[in-house]
Amino acid sequence: MSRANAARSKNLQPERSSTGDEMVGTTLSRLEGVLDKAKANLLSRQTPNGDWEAHNRMSVSDTARTILVEHYAKDLDGKERQGGEDFLLNRQRADGSWTEFDNASEGGLDATCLAYAGLKVLGVEDAHPKMTKALKYIELSGGFKKARVDVKPFLAMAEVIDAKELMPLPTFASLFPKMNRFTSKYFASWASLGGIQLAPLTTALKRGGEAPHPVWNPISFRSYKASEKKLKELQNPEGDWYGTSVTTTFGLAALTAMGVPKSDPSVQKGLQALDRLKLFTAEGMEVVPFTSEVWDTATVTETLTDLGQDTRSAAITRARDYLVGQQAQLPTPLEWQNPDKGDPRVGGWGFEEGNQLAPDCDTTGATLTALRRAPKTPESEAAIKKGLDWLWGMQNKDGGWSAWSQNQPSKKPGAMEPNALLKKVMPALMTDPSTEGLTGRILECVGGYGFDVSNPQVAKAVEFIKSQQTEDGSWWGRWAVNYTAGTSFALGGLMAAGVSPEEPYVAKALNWLEQQQNSDGGWGESEESYFNDKAVGPAKSGAMLTGVALRALAMSGRADGESAHRAAKYLIENQDPDGGWTDEACMGVGMPSLKQFYSNDLFTDYYPLRGLEAYHRKLG
Repeated sequence: MSRANAARSKNLQPERSSTGDEMVGTTLSRLEGVLDKAKANLLSRQTPNGDWEAHNRMSVSDTARTILVEHYAKDLDGKERQGGEDFLLNRQRADGSWTEFDNASEGGLDATCLAYAGLKVLGVEDAHPKMTKALKYIELSGGFKKARVDVKPFLAMAEVIDAKELMPLPTFASLFPKMNRFTSKYFASWASLGGIQLAPLTTALKRGGEAPHPVWNPISFRSYKASEKKLKELQNPEGDWYGTSVTTTFGLAALTAMGVPKSDPSVQKGLQALDRLKLFTAEGMEVVPFTSEVWDTATVTETLTDLGQDTRSAAITRARDYLVGQQAQLPTPLEWQNPDKGDPRVGGWGFEEGNQLAPDCDTTGATLTALRRAPKTPESEAAIKKGLDWLWGMQNKDGGWSAWSQNQPSKKPGAMEPNALLKKVMPALMTDPSTEGLTGRILECVGGYGFDVSNPQVAKAVEFIKSQQTEDGSWWGRWAVNYTAGTSFALGGLMAAGVSPEEPYVAKALNWLEQQQNSDGGWGESEESYFNDKAVGPAKSGAMLTGVALRALAMSGRADGESAHRAAKYLIENQDPDGGWTDEACMGVGMPSLKQFYSNDLFTDYYPLRGLEAYHRKLG
């Protein structure tokens, strides 16, 4: 059934009347004050380093995994033990479970297993009322044996399950370096890293931490050593793996289980990387999934310059210098990037500060846009040239852009899986195909540098976006929830490329977007839309999606329409006293198939503001 059936005709609005003109006049008269207040709020959040730092939150699993690996490595102090216990107990639901992402409507088995194991190593007894409830929930959900394969090693580290129950994963692949290049053609870089980490971890745990004998078991011994070498090669200079707490805990767990001593520099740097992801609040010690300084700084810089912030001001020049300093200077590992021969391997930017080995196309595009707006220096001009070369080289053969990888299997329109075969042999989204929303954002970036549909690469990207459109006119959203965001970002890219909004397929998308608007003027979409098309439709309005949709309408020539006016009114009326906005939903996406959704408290400050700015600018 087409999602257009969820369009809700009650939200289709007539042409504006004289009463509507009065509403618009009132909205515009209030808008200047709203924009000034929001701009001041953003400026107040800049750090002395020149960057912006958001609070990202995904799941208690990030905290639980960190507690488990640091307990295993004997690196938890008293403050961390108490803070971790407080946080996990505070986040438990009434039914004994913990959720897979913040504000989820129901608990999840994997998060609950990890939280229970984390509390257990902290010394909380099973007789504790909350532990009793957790065990009951786990039992009713199928028990520890039903936990995911990537969760069970941490349960074994806590001795919640016997390590002998772990799935055997051979490490001999580490003896064949070209094997990683082969898998990079079919698996995402994070999946490749996961295999490199998970195989030695499970093997070491099953062996009780005892390394294979170099004489009696030479192949296994060589595999062990090759795995250790590869793990260290893929570690960022600042100690993390891939910039996230998930992959860093896996890397540390693998090295520790293999007998690498705590005094080893790689272990020490990994522990320090986890320390940087810890927040101590009234709830206790929370470990965030990742930071996002580079992405947020780039996007805030673009937003401020759109609002007329003097590009020579200290705020913009400090942001420029910060971003230039964050450009990756190390070659991206071949098995992660999978580049064509001759494509540059250096020049992108990572989502997080210090993420040298895993730059992504999305953050690179946002940063190049920010640097284009800022005053030029020899250093920034060199960074721009290197960044554009890298970004063009990352375009896939199908015309779109992936996040981290190049030339992975193309996906079907509106689908999470690239093809049926991969769907059968592994969890969805273990690949990194081109996606329409991300491609749209990159088209906005290169459009600012003068590239439009007359350029063959841009024309190919436009055709990719067009090919991914679903029957009802929308586009699927990979990195933000979901069809509302995907459609809005795709439209922004098409407009930047010079595509006419009168094109039938563009008009169809715009009509679909307007039809999804709620009666209060906002947009909302549930995470369930990734699993059930019927979930696309009525959902509580949120500031981020409303801002994203409003900006797309304004860029597409519909700023003077009823839908845009109602959206602007919604955002104006829901602005917080400090100048930002509050949004309960988790709009950021990790892996939908694993219910990895996250919140970023800057998303709700700059996305609504970008929508209002575009609306205001288009109305003159």
